[in-house]
Amino acid sequence: MAAREGLAIVAIAGKIFGNTSIEAYWNRLIGRFAHSEPNKSYFWHTNTPHIPSQQSTSVPFRNLLQQQDVFVPGNGDLKTLWEALERAGYTGKRPAGRIAVFGKLETAVQPLLQEKLFAIRPAQFVPSTAQTPQISELLESFPAELRSIALASWYLENNFCDIAIAGDAPALVLKKYDVAKANDDTILAVISALGIRTGESAITISESQNATHSSEKRLAEFSHNLPEQSLVYVEMPKSGDLLHRSWQNRRANSAELPLWEDLPVHTQIKNKDAESTNYVAQLTKLVLTVHQRMVPPGIWIREMNPLINSDIEKFRDNPEPRAWLGLGCERRGGAVFAVGDCTLQLEITEHSPEPAGTPRPWQLMTFSGETPEELQRQMTTFQAFFRDHQHLELADIAFSLQTGRPFSRYRAAILAQDTGECAAILSEKQSGKRMSGAVAKNATETAFLFPGHGSAYLAMAQELYESEPFFAERMDEYAKIIADQTGTDICDMLYPNPADFENAFAKFNSFENYQPALLAVEMALAELWRCWGVKPKVLIGHDLGELSAAVVGGVFSAKNALTLAIIRGKIFDRAKKGVIISAGISESAAADFLEKGCEIAAIHSDRLISFICTKTVGKQLCRKLKHANIWHKQLPGEYPVVGSISPKQLQQLQAVLEKMQLRAPKIPIISAVSGNELSHAEATNPAYWVTQTVAVVQFSRAIKQLADRQIYSTLEVGPGHTLGAFAKQSDLDIATFASLESLLERCGDTLCVLRTLAKLWINGAAIDWDNFYEGESRRRLHLPVVQPDWLNALSQHLRDSSIL
Repeated sequence: MAAREGLAIVAIAGKIFGNTSIEAYWNRLIGRFAHSEPNKSYFWHTNTPHIPSQQSTSVPFRNLLQQQDVFVPGNGDLKTLWEALERAGYTGKRPAGRIAVFGKLETAVQPLLQEKLFAIRPAQFVPSTAQTPQISELLESFPAELRSIALASWYLENNFCDIAIAGDAPALVLKKYDVAKANDDTILAVISALGIRTGESAITISESQNATHSSEKRLAEFSHNLPEQSLVYVEMPKSGDLLHRSWQNRRANSAELPLWEDLPVHTQIKNKDAESTNYVAQLTKLVLTVHQRMVPPGIWIREMNPLINSDIEKFRDNPEPRAWLGLGCERRGGAVFAVGDCTLQLEITEHSPEPAGTPRPWQLMTFSGETPEELQRQMTTFQAFFRDHQHLELADIAFSLQTGRPFSRYRAAILAQDTGECAAILSEKQSGKRMSGAVAKNATETAFLFPGHGSAYLAMAQELYESEPFFAERMDEYAKIIADQTGTDICDMLYPNPADFENAFAKFNSFENYQPALLAVEMALAELWRCWGVKPKVLIGHDLGELSAAVVGGVFSAKNALTLAIIRGKIFDRAKKGVIISAGISESAAADFLEKGCEIAAIHSDRLISFICTKTVGKQLCRKLKHANIWHKQLPGEYPVVGSISPKQLQQLQAVLEKMQLRAPKIPIISAVSGNELSHAEATNPAYWVTQTVAVVQFSRAIKQLADRQIYSTLEVGPGHTLGAFAKQSDLDIATFASLESLLERCGDTLCVLRTLAKLWINGAAIDWDNFYEGESRRRLHLPVVQPDWLNALSQHLRDSSIL
C-alpha cells in the first residue's frame, strides 16, 4: 500500500553521468541499452579510458563507472531548471503556485524570469531565506547538494512553497503528497521520512503519519522494525558499517525476520572533495529503483564488507539487474548520506497509482512549437519516443502531452490507437494523416450552429452514447423527460437492438418522436463540448435548432424545450405532408417559381434556398428548375407543409408557451427569423416562438452577423455538417467544424468528435483537458523535453557571456 503522507518526488530533470537524459542513465544502468562514450566534460578527471563505439555492445556501464572518481555537472543549469518545470507541468500551462529553487539551479531563476516567453511570474518564486535558526545552524556544515534536499523538504513541510526544486544535475522536483495527487502528477516515489544530524544535534524534517519511529532513529537503524510487508533496497554511500550495526540490533530485538528481498550493498563514490560529490545522483538511482521496481547491478562493490557476518545470507552483491518482485508488499528504499559528522537520512516509499479507467479507443496526440521548425523537431523527437516506448499506455502519453506543457502557436495533432501507429504517422511517409496549422485570430471566439429538421438519422451519436459517460448521462436525463410525456424512450428508439429496428424506425418517422430526439442529441452535444472547454460566443439555430440555441443560451429549461418540441412534433404530424427541394438560386430569383402549394422554407445562403411544396407541385417545380438549367435536389423523406397548419393549432402552442418561464439570453442568439440578435423582448415573448415554428429560416442573414462580431470559427452541434457548408457559401473567412458524421458518412462518432476537437485545439480553442479525461485515472508521464528556440538562444548567450 502506497504512503498517503510525506513528500512526493514528481520529476527528475537534467543529465547524469554524461547521459542525455535520466531515462538514458537508467536504461544503461540496467543494461537495457548499450553504452556510448560519455561527454568527458562531465567528469573531473580527463583520463577516462577511450571506448570505441564499435565496442560499445560489450562494455557494461558499471565497468566504466567504476573507473571514475567524481561526477561533476556541466553548465546546463538553465536548461535543467526549465526541464524540471516542464516535467512538473509548470512552464505556462498550469498555475504554478509558489516555487522554491535550491542549489546551483537558483542562479538560473533570474535569467529565465527576464525572458518574455517564460510564463511564470517573479512573485511566484520564493526566496531561499525563509529558515528558522535551528535548521539554518544544522545545515551550515552540510555539502551544498544535501543542504538543498533538506531545505526543499523543510520549505514544503512548513508551507513556505508549493513546489520545491533541489539539486543541480540531476534535480529533484518535490511537492506534498496530497497536492501532487490532486494535481494528477506522476509520483515517482514518496519521501516518507527525512532526518538530518550534525554531531549531537538532530531534527526530523519530514515524516509520514503512519511511521512507527522518528525518522532520525528509524533511518539511522534502517532495518530495525520495518513493516512486515515491505521489500527493502538500501543505497549505502558508506562502507556498510552502519548497515552491519543496525542488522545486529535487529537480530538482538527480533526472534523472527520478516520477508526481505536480496539487498545489494553499495559503498560511497570515491571523492577528494565531499562538496563535489553528486548526492542527488545517488538519490536518483534509489528513487528510480523503487519506481521502476527493478534492482540495478551493484556498481562500486567488488567484495562484501567483512564486517557483515557471513551467516547473513540475504545480504549480497547484485551483479545483474533483476525485477524487484513481491506480491502484496510495499517496496521501500533507504539512503544514508554521511560527510564528516553531517548525516542526511531518507526513507523512500513506492507509490502505486490508482487503477486507470478504460481509455478511449482513439487517442489524441498534440504537439506545438513557437516556429514551424520547433514543431517539426518535437514531432521528430516523439517519433523515436513512440517507437522505443511501445509498452506505455497511449492514453497516459496523450494526457501528459495535453496537461503537462504549454501550447505554442504552431500546432499539430494526430489520432491513433497504439504507439506504433503514432510513430508511423509522425514519419514522412504518413505525414498526410497529421492535422496541423497555426492559432487563428480570435481563436476562442466560436459560434455554435444547431441544425434543424432533416439532419437527424437513426443511431446518430450512438458511439458517443456508448463510450462517453457524460453524454450518456445527459441523454438518459432527457429521455426520461420525453418518456414521461410520450411513453417513448428515445434512447431505445435511437439505439435499438437489431430485432427491434423496424419498430424503432417507425417511431423515428413520427415528428412527435423525431423532434425531441434531435433536440436531446443537440443539447447533450452542446453540454459535452462546453464540459470540454469549448464555449460558444454566439448561438445560431436552424429551424428546430433554434430551440437548442435557446436552451444553451438560458431562455428555456431543457424540460420546457423538450415539451415544446413534442408539441411541435404533434402539430407537424397532423399537417399536410410535402417535399423539400433545394435549388441553387437567390431569394429574389426564387419568387418566379412560387405558386400555390409551394413556399420558401429556408434561405441558406445568397445562392442556395429550399422550397417546401406539396408532392404534386414539387414534381412541377423540379421540371421548371431543370428547364431553367438550375441545380436542384429533392431531399429524402416527408416534411410538414407549414401553410397547412391551422391558426387554432398555433394558438394551442402559444397557450403552452405562456405557462413557461422564458428568460433573457445569457449568450447572444442570432434569430433565424429576422437574421438579427434575439432581443430580451423577443426571447421572453411566447408569440415569437410561435412565429419561429412556421417562419422562413433566414440562416444566410444570421450567419453574416458573425463577421460584424469578429467571429471566425463555427462548430456544428448536431448530426452532419450542412450548416458549415452553408456558412462557407457566405463568402466569409470562417473555419467550420462538425461534431458528428452525416448519414452518408460512417467513420465513427468518436473519431469524428476527436478529429473536430483536434482541429479546434489547432485553431486555438482552450480545451479543458481535465474534464476531457473525467472518469479516467490517468497519470502524467515524463515525456521528452524539446527545448524551445528561445531557451536555446538564451542559454547560448549566457554561455558566451560566461554567466552560466
